[in-house]
Formats: sequence, structure tokens, C-alpha cells
Amino acid sequence: MLNRATTDLRGLGKGWTNIVLSEREQVGCFFMGWVGSVLKKDITDISPLLAIGLSTGLMGSITTFSSWNQSVVSAITHGYVLQGICALFIGTKLAQTSFLDGMQTAKLLKKRAFCNDLPQRSSENKEYKVQCIFILASLLMWIGTAVLSILDVQNPTRKKLWMGCAVGPLGTWMRWFLSHLNGRGITICSRPRFKWFPVGTFLANLVAVIAEAGMALYQCRTPDQSMKLLMESFQLGLPGCMSTVSSMISEMHSLREGSKPWRAHVYLFITIFSAMASSFAIFSTPIWILKTKHG
Repeated sequence: MLNRATTDLRGLGKGWTNIVLSEREQVGCFFMGWVGSVLKKDITDISPLLAIGLSTGLMGSITTFSSWNQSVVSAITHGYVLQGICALFIGTKLAQTSFLDGMQTAKLLKKRAFCNDLPQRSSENKEYKVQCIFILASLLMWIGTAVLSILDVQNPTRKKLWMGCAVGPLGTWMRWFLSHLNGRGITICSRPRFKWFPVGTFLANLVAVIAEAGMALYQCRTPDQSMKLLMESFQLGLPGCMSTVSSMISEMHSLREGSKPWRAHVYLFITIFSAMASSFAIFSTPIWILKTKHG
């Protein structure tokens, strides 16, 4: 989340490379190739919750689909059409390349470094104690950020970070909850179809994109600086942690390795098309209408 806050998505006129794909997205996709693919089974053997925490929790939250999509839409909305289209294609390719590079390095390390040195899964009693300690520490950190978001009024940047960190876990939990829909397919005529389609991840990204677009539009329309700060904080935490690039790329890789690789391209197209269409409808259309009215 700290990395997300340092990226300036408004400097489109100075450098459009900001909207291609930031370093945090590439790093998240790279290490998702580790914990979400090559080493996933090994980590699950140690602790299933650790595997979920590293993949869905950490790597999924480091990468954010909603802010990247919104930056591309903002570029196109303000006239940088070519830059936005190029960023869309280049950013997608960079994410896939980072994921594949992560897989290759993980395979190399697993083969030569520690394939036989991984710890065995601990006893249920010990694992339960570790879970309790982790939950307690997480609650204390969450309470701390919530308190600081109220008390720290001197620095708006710090306040935005505290507020973003306070609502971030909610976005991550919502994405994890929706991930249970993956593999269930879409019910048509009382029969589940398209079970290969990751419905949960798709819905998480789409809902986050809609929320991000709405908040971005509100920021453009309101003169209240305190409300702008509130919206920026919620953008940073809630849709930012709810959406994910790395999980989407990991699912695309799994589909590409299956018997019907074209499904990966269909999944990517539906995700990007739905996200862009929603953002254009919610964010771009009102701005274009206002520009037309005011000449």
C-alpha cells in the first residue's frame, strides 16, 4: 500500500510511462510466480493458511487492477488516447512476462537450493497457536492504523496512508471471499456452465473498478479538500486491495497450460473490456458531457 501511494497517476503530460505498469505490479506478478505457482504446493504442505496469505493476501494486494485501469481510462479521457492504448497492451505483457520470469527463477531455486530443505508441516496445536498470534498482531496493527487515521491531522499524506491501511484489509477479505466462486461456473438454466472461468476474481476486479471510477469522478467534482482526501484514502485501500493483477495473470497461466489455451485470452478480453466499459460509463462520460457543455 505504501508503494501504491508513491505512484503519481496524474503526471500524464510529463511522462505517460506512469500508466504502463508500475514496479509494484511487476514485483507482485514476479513473486506470484513463486508463491502462487511453483512453490504453492510446498508452502501449502507447511501451512495452507500461509499459502493463502502469501498469494491471495500479500501478492494479490501488492498488485492492483483497479488503479491501473483507472489511470489508463484517465489518460484516454484527457486526450492521451495513444498512450492509454499502448499502456494497456504493454502493461498486460509486462505482467505476464514478470510472472513467467518469477516461475523460472523459482524452479531454478527449488531445483538447486532448497528443494529438500523445506520444513515439514507443524502439528495442529502449534499451527493453531501461530494463527492466534498472527490474528492478534494483525488486529493490533489494524487498530493502530485506525487510531492514527483519526489522530494524525498534521500531515495529509500520512493521514491518507493510515486511512488506506485501515480499510485495506476489508478489500483483501472481500476478494478472498469472492475467490470461493472460482470453479463454480455461471448457472444457466439451473446448470453450472463455464466452470473454467474465474468468476470470483473477475467480480472482485470489476466491483473494485466500478468503485474506483466512482470515487475518481467524485474527486473531480467536489471542491471539499477533506472529502477528496477521504476518497483518495478509500481508493488507496478498498478497491486497491480488492482488485488484483497477479492473481489474474496466474489464472491466465493455468488456463493457457490447460487443454484449451484460448480460454486465457477470452478471460483477459472479458476482464479488460468489462473494466474499461464500466470506467468509461461512470468516469469518462460525465467529464466529456461537462466539457461539451462548457465549450
